[in-house]
Order: sequence, then structure tokens, then C-alpha cells
Amino acid sequence: MSRAVCIYNCYRSITLVVNFKRRSFFKKRKAFSIRLLIIFVVALTGSSFLAGCSSPVTSAPQVPIETNATVTVAVPNLPTNYNPNVPAGNNFLTQQIMDCLWPQIFSYDGNYETNLDTAVISQAELISIDPQKVQYTIASNAAWSNGTPITVSDFVYNWKAHVGIGLDSGNKPYQVVQQPGYNDIASIEPTQNNQIFTVTFIKPFADWESLFSNLVPSQVAQKVGWSTGFTNVSPATEVSAGPFVISGYVPNQSLTLTVNKKFNGTKPHIARLIFKVYPSAQSMLQAVESNQAQLTIGQYSPLTVANLNKINALNVETHKSLAAVMMTYNPAYPVFATSQLRQAISSLVDYNQLASDTEGLYNPGAYPLTNMIFAQNQSGYTNDAGNLASPNTPELTQMLAAAGLSYNSQGVLVFNNQPVSFTLGYDSNDMLQATAASNLQAQFRDAGINVTLTPYQNSGTEQTALQANNFQMTIEKVTLNPYASYSTASLTQDQIYNQPNGSWPIGQGVNPSVVEKTTPQISTLIDQADSSLDTLKSQDLYQQADQLLWATYLTVPLFEEPYSIVTNNLLQNVQFNPSEFGPFSSVSNWAVVNATALTTST
Repeated sequence: MSRAVCIYNCYRSITLVVNFKRRSFFKKRKAFSIRLLIIFVVALTGSSFLAGCSSPVTSAPQVPIETNATVTVAVPNLPTNYNPNVPAGNNFLTQQIMDCLWPQIFSYDGNYETNLDTAVISQAELISIDPQKVQYTIASNAAWSNGTPITVSDFVYNWKAHVGIGLDSGNKPYQVVQQPGYNDIASIEPTQNNQIFTVTFIKPFADWESLFSNLVPSQVAQKVGWSTGFTNVSPATEVSAGPFVISGYVPNQSLTLTVNKKFNGTKPHIARLIFKVYPSAQSMLQAVESNQAQLTIGQYSPLTVANLNKINALNVETHKSLAAVMMTYNPAYPVFATSQLRQAISSLVDYNQLASDTEGLYNPGAYPLTNMIFAQNQSGYTNDAGNLASPNTPELTQMLAAAGLSYNSQGVLVFNNQPVSFTLGYDSNDMLQATAASNLQAQFRDAGINVTLTPYQNSGTEQTALQANNFQMTIEKVTLNPYASYSTASLTQDQIYNQPNGSWPIGQGVNPSVVEKTTPQISTLIDQADSSLDTLKSQDLYQQADQLLWATYLTVPLFEEPYSIVTNNLLQNVQFNPSEFGPFSSVSNWAVVNATALTTST
């Protein structure tokens, strides 16, 4: 059999599976079932068709790896709360640690594809659309590290805590980072020996795969408390159902994880994972260069990145994240009082140049972010910038005149016979925000506007000013999400609150003024999109909502922030992930090269 025939047979097999799925009554938004079936067919055809006709290949030599390796991660601090579902624990570093401990029923990878945690849930299927029902099958032998089986009770407890049904320990309300979808659940019912349970929804929720991430062990939380019980660090408190368990902790110094012997999945290649605190970004980089640590993550200047790339012992990868830098207006300030004024002033900015001078310093060819819901690499991304004029064009002159703006004889922009001036706030701890602020100041100065920069000490200070309405214009970081329902949650009744945290390296924030953008029309479109199980339809609805958001000109996206992963060359298989799951979602695949064996082998 020729190789062409083999490939054709594989293609035909896959096509038949996909077409059968398309004819089924139950459509799943991200076609997870289709992917599983395709993988299954490829596996079968790969072992039968291709094995019989492929050309012989020479296997690559195996790289020797350490069988008892320790990986040290250089961090600026350790979390104060290890439950990412509560505001105090909702930050990037806590999420990275808990990726290693708590189940993420579905997680996103670097290609924006969802992956099922089969060590906990062997199958998750949409079995009905009216009403929407999802059936989960708990994997056999799935258990917490203390030996307690994972049961439907864990899922029921997490659902009720997110919704706020009942009270937390001490008869206090649950503290939660509100996440879309939980309020849409009507019931969770076991159907067979507690191994299979069905989640029934009040109304459809397209992003149902987002549910039950960071699954909290109910048997522990009911004793110590959901909100504050996970501030105590011990293997008895943060019990694990992931690849690692806590085995050591020195407050403010280090957290040590070792392989979870009761883990139901493939065991990691490394034996220990240590999160070690270093006093500065420079000391963290020096630790990785000297191999005292093997990995750190941060936001570094272009010069620092260039210098790091010259060091043979290091591997430096700089990628754009889902953290979007946006420019926000306060409509209470007279010159920003109308969308017409805001649009005209927005059009004075050269966004291509701004992206080139910020994100472009790391990723040549970077272009402006023109969507408030989807990141540039997501399938739903569209250019919704609307009628934003380019600087120095006749259209801009007309736009300024229509808004009541004009230039005096000194070239100063005037509104109501007064020179236009305003303050521009930014998080001074964020290198890209500081760079963007200086560039915007220069661009506005060239356009005849005096801008005074207001550096905030950190993202928390900036968010406080925003929430108090104590600003004129600000640039801030807003974290988008692979699930569109999360990125738009503040536009509907299902609001998500990302607490500010100047942590490692992505402080998360939510734009308070986004609530002002909400209109009944936008809310309706978002609700319809969140409920649509048809991907193309939902993306069209999100685009309509985004276009309406642009029309308000309360917020203008600027660019997506990059961050760098710096690893010692001996650490392999660290995969970048732009979502909140980060590179630690691939921790089970990490491996450390045995340098001695590598140099002595043939």
C-alpha cells in the first residue's frame, strides 16, 4: 500500500467520524468530542495503515534526563492564600502553584485548546441542550492525596460555594471571585454509584468547560473554611489531586512540592518542585543563570532580554499574554463628557506607532489591539476599532471640529475657549504601562495637549483611584480570558472581580468603568452569546457587543503585554501558556537533562 493511499484512508476515517458528529443532535461548542474521536481514529490508523507503508525512519538519540531532579522556581514572594477562587488568592503565582495540586477539570493550553483532566474526570459530555445537561464520569481511583476519594460531593460543594448557597465556616458568607456559569446551574445529581453525575442548567451556558477549575477539596474546606482556611500551608490542608503534594514550607522563604504518590495520572519526570523567594528581579535572573534556580518569569526591559539571550546557559522566551493594556477615560471630566469628544481625542493617537514602541520592542511587527473581548490569537478576534481616524488626516480635522475642538494660533488644542489638558495615570510597577504613558504624553504633546503623568505605586493604588472615580485618564492592565464569558462578565449580572495584585508577573485587574458602558442592548447581546452553543453565532454576537462598546469610547485597547519565561538550558519541555493556567499547566512534562550523562554519552 502506498503512503498516499495510507494518508487518504486516514483522512477518510477522520472525515466519516467528523461528519457523523455533525449529524448528531447534541452539538458541543468547542467540539471536544470531535477532537477525542479524531485522536482515537488517528491512533488506530497510525498503528494500522501508516505502520504498514511508512518509510523507515532512524530514531533520534534519547537525551538522558535526571530521574530524581529538583526544579527550583525563583519567585518574588509566596501567596498569602492558596485558594484561587477567593479574592486574596486570585493572582498569577497562586494559580501556578495550585495547577500542581488542585484539579483543573478543563484547562487551556498554549494553542487555546481545552484539555480534560482525565486523572479526575475520565469523560465530560454535553448530553442534552434543552435543558442543557452535562454528564461527568469520575475517573476510577481518583482520590485526594490523603486517600479520600473524589466524589460528586466535591463538585456540589464547589458549586454552592461559588453561588453563595449556605454559609462558610464561622457562619460567614463565602468570599468568591465570581465566575460565570455557576449561577446558571439548576442541579447536580449523581446517577450511578457517585461515579457519574449530571449537571443540569437553568439556561444554556456555552463555556461550561470553564466550570470546576481549582476544585477545592470539600472534606477539608468544610472544616477549615473556604475563604480563609487555605492561608495555612500544609499537606493536610492543601490536599492534592494533582501531580504534586506539599512536602515542605518555610514562611516567606520557600515552598517545596514532591510527587503525589496517589496521583491518578502520569507521574511527573521531576521529583521536587521548589518555589524559592528572591529579593529582586535581578537576583532571580542571577539564580537561574548560575543554575541555583531553573526558572523564573517576569517583565524585563528589551535591553535585559537582549542581554539574557546572549547567555548560553539560558533559554529566554518572550510571548504576548492575555493581559491587555487599555486607555480609559473618566466621562465626569468635561473634555471627556461625550463619546464624540472621546473619539476625537482618541484619534490623535498613532496606535500603530504606540504598539511598535511598546509590545513591538519584544515582538517585531506587533499591531494594536482592536477588540475588548478576544485576544489577537483567538479565533473570535476581529478589528472592531470602528471609525477611529488616523492622525494628520482630513477626517481627523472634521472630527475635531464636530466635537467642538479647535487649535489656537499657538497650536494648542482648545475646548470651550480653554486649552485641553488632563492627567494620565498608570501603574509605575508595570514597565510596559510606564513606557506607554511616556509615549502617549509625547504624542498628545505633539497634538497640542498638555498631559501630566500620574504614576501610581502599584496596581492596587490605581484600582482604588479608579473605583473612587478619582482620575481623568488612565492606562491600566485588564486580563482577558480564553473564555469570552469571563472577559465580558462585568457587562452582565455574572460579574467577575479580579483583585489587583502586583504579583509575578501579571497583576490582574478589572476595569471599573466598564460597568458604565453597559446598556440593555450590550447586556442582551452578551447574554445571548454566553448562552449560544453555536460557536460562529456566539462569536458574531460578541462582535456586535464589542462594536457597541467601541462606540462609547470609554475605553480604548492599546496592545497586549508580553512577558518572558527564563529557564536554565538543562530544564526542558516548559510550554508557554497565555492563559491564567500559565506554563505550570505543563509541569508534568518538564524534565531536567543529566548534563554529566549527556557529555559522556555517544
